[in-house]
Amino acid sequence: MRTNKVYKLVIHKKGFGSSDDELMVNPKVFLQIKLGDIVEIAHPNDEYSPLLLQVKSLKEDLQKETISVDQTVAQVFRLRPYQDVHVNVVDPKDVTLDLVELTFKDQYIGRGDMWRLKKSLVGTCAYITQKVEYAGIRAQAGELWVKSEKVTCGYISEDTRVVFRSTSAMVYIFIQMSCEMWDFDIYGDLYFEKAVNGFLADLFTKWKQEKNCSHEVTVVLFSRTFYNAKSPNEFPETQRCSVQQDHEGRFYEDFYKVVVQNERREEWTSLLVTIKKLFIQYPVLVRLEKAESFPPGYNSTSAQGNYLEAINLSFNVFDKHYINRNFDRTGQMSVVITPGVGVFEVDRLLMILTKQRMIDNGIGVDLVCMGEQPLHAVPLFKLHNRCSSGDSRLGDDYNIPHWINHSFYTSKSQLQCNSFTPRIKLAAQKPQSEKAKSSRESSLGAPKEAENALPIQVDYDGYDAQVFRLPGPSRAPRCTTFRSVRERESRPWKTSSSYDVSSSPSLQSRPLPPEEVRSQASDDSSLGRISDILMIPRPHLHLQYEVSSSLGYTSTRDPLENMLESQQRDSSAPGRFHVGSAESRLHIRSAGGYTPQRALINPFAPSRMPMKLTSNRRRWMHTFPV
Repeated sequence: MRTNKVYKLVIHKKGFGSSDDELMVNPKVFLQIKLGDIVEIAHPNDEYSPLLLQVKSLKEDLQKETISVDQTVAQVFRLRPYQDVHVNVVDPKDVTLDLVELTFKDQYIGRGDMWRLKKSLVGTCAYITQKVEYAGIRAQAGELWVKSEKVTCGYISEDTRVVFRSTSAMVYIFIQMSCEMWDFDIYGDLYFEKAVNGFLADLFTKWKQEKNCSHEVTVVLFSRTFYNAKSPNEFPETQRCSVQQDHEGRFYEDFYKVVVQNERREEWTSLLVTIKKLFIQYPVLVRLEKAESFPPGYNSTSAQGNYLEAINLSFNVFDKHYINRNFDRTGQMSVVITPGVGVFEVDRLLMILTKQRMIDNGIGVDLVCMGEQPLHAVPLFKLHNRCSSGDSRLGDDYNIPHWINHSFYTSKSQLQCNSFTPRIKLAAQKPQSEKAKSSRESSLGAPKEAENALPIQVDYDGYDAQVFRLPGPSRAPRCTTFRSVRERESRPWKTSSSYDVSSSPSLQSRPLPPEEVRSQASDDSSLGRISDILMIPRPHLHLQYEVSSSLGYTSTRDPLENMLESQQRDSSAPGRFHVGSAESRLHIRSAGGYTPQRALINPFAPSRMPMKLTSNRRRWMHTFPV
């Protein structure tokens, strides 16, 4: 019901007229308004959004032609007292909210309490910064959403989704100290500086200034050290129990350095200084330097690191959260900072165990990558196939963990500087033995051709032929040669369907159509390079990382489950391979002929992947806006 009549706005304080209601109206003036109606209040020609309040009380002794609003609410919506306002009754269906975010602090709230609080809010109006209290539960309305847009007020119905966010949770921050931490990004920043001076500094600032958080924080540095050893006997006897062997037979040791444990601070800047000091000492702590009676060691890359092992450490604590329960803490989450791009080589059984523990306990894991976002779907797990039969034709499988939230951090240098890619990378530090050897050779007049040799002389054709082989028994070397990726990029006027064939003069004058390529592949002839198909660019997604802790985190993208792609590593074999389609078939010659197998999904073409309603997505469905 719309009217052009104007009224005077007056304000009142809490407790006025023995009532705590935000809105009071005179029933003698507003004859059409009854208890429970939703009223829209706004100044004429005002640029601010109108205020929606529910009529909970009627007061007959109010001045005529006036409407009274609580002072706190009027300040939030910039309503000016004693000014003209329009007052209209609106249909609740037109102003129903899709999602309401409630934040709370310094209290323990169970799932049953959350359900009761949500039920008490049904049929009422909500506005930003609104204080909500029910059965001792204190919360505040944060963000309100209607059709993927933020609003300032609205009506809560049975269909409105309510999500709770805790600003006093148990937070585990893991920093992966892989070898990339000592490298520079394309903007000239050390990855460690980007993680500590950039992300952590911004995170702590937002906690204090914007969210007013009081989290209980634990910070752990973790990494994996590989050793150049051939048997366990090369290690000290007292330390052999901590040395393990991976699927490739390499000896390694995982390290975890606890910086702070279960601490609450008003100012976290001093923690950054402590982490910087440990960065200088870290190579000694993980036996990369000054490791007596140990074989030479080297730091792993982020992909080969102990990522799943680290987050399982926090799950061990969260599994026993009911022991010595702190009743001013609600929620638990893990934040993993990595200098990589979100690709990890993991064990299949450990991945399944980690996923199950995380979903069962409702734990949120956020992966924050310091590297540049790749052109394929991430996060991406590379699973090892440990086959007892010794069949090397089986490649590695890939899986996208939909149960991990991920984002890429953009530093201030990236926002201020232009795109710049360095051409020179600092050389690794030589061991003392090599330095002494090179000095002796130079003093004896040894030739220096090896030092002056250019490092860019690489057989790209041979490299491509090795990477893009199909599985199967070994064959004689092909006489057909294909251009490498770099050669193709240097001659862009040639299409991907043109080949350089040296053995067949009839094929040199025309490009092969796709049907002919597939037919020749089935007849034991050469197969075109799969790299032209695989290198499908994926548009960059600039994701914002939510630094406020929550009980249930939403994903930053649609969940993509069981996304696998076979990485072929053996010699060439005949077959047909359509990449990027869930219905494609991979034909491998066996003793009885060709055996069709279900081809796996291509991670470089995420638009063709099926979206399945998984248990985790169904569990947190209420947190996804419509």
